[in-house]
Order: sequence, then C-alpha cells, then structure tokens
Amino acid sequence: MISQAMALAILTFAGFYLLFKKLPAKIQNFFLKHSLLTDILTTVGAYYFLGGTLTALFSASIVGLMVSGALYLSSHSEDFQYLFDLMDMGKQKLFEIQEFLKQCGAKYRMEK
Repeated sequence: MISQAMALAILTFAGFYLLFKKLPAKIQNFFLKHSLLTDILTTVGAYYFLGGTLTALFSASIVGLMVSGALYLSSHSEDFQYLFDLMDMGKQKLFEIQEFLKQCGAKYRMEK
C-alpha cells in the first residue's frame, strides 16, 4: 500500500509540476510568493482528484509534503546549488544515453 501511495504521489506531483510550468510567469511568481496558499491548493486538489481510499489519502499527504519541499527549494535555491548541479549532470548523462541509443538504432537499421 505504501509503495503504491508513493508511486501515485510521484506521478501526481509530476503532473502538478508540469501544469505549474505551463502557467504564465505572473501566476507562477504569485504561487511562489504565497507558498501557504499553494500548499493548501495542491493538497486539497490532490485529495479531491485522488479520491477517498486510504492509499489515495496517503498519496495526497505525500504530494503535499513534496510540494512544500519543492517550494522551499525554489525560494532558497542558493542554499541548494549542488542539487541543480546534480540535475545538470543527470541531464547530460541522459543526453549521452539518448545519443548512444540513436547510434544503436541507426546501426541496427543499416544491418537490416
């Protein structure tokens, strides 16, 4: 049950994050400045969208904690610069893997 709640929370948080990134900059700045309102809205939204099962309630609670953490990270980014460096390294590795897979695909097509 906990593992399912974590998976559901990660997916829900990712959905909230992607929706947040699509918002206009003015609205994003408003939500970042008013983190308590953002916490309340996302937690209530997660409870509403996920339903009333015990797994969904655990998941909505975890989403609320994840949103709080993300808001804290975004407002204190200078204290967590190493996380952004780690993300950049991860992106670089993913691009390298993508290029390797493209080369493998091209090689496979050439052999056929």
